[in-house]
Amino acid sequence: MKEWFLQIDPIFQALVATLGTYAVTAVGTLPVLFFRSAPRRLMDALMGFSGGMMVDNLLG
Repeated sequence: MKEWFLQIDPIFQALVATLGTYAVTAVGTLPVLFFRSAPRRLMDALMGFSGGMMVDNLLG
């Protein structure tokens, strides 16, 4: 799949990457539909995890 992605037009690469990012974000927000309120400890853990993922992606 990596070879396919690298061989396609850069504009289409951007479209695929954007749609993929949108899909992952949409799936990540689905729990909100099922859990109207979450325990504070769970929210703290999820915020810490997401912050760690962002820092990890930033630093490479």
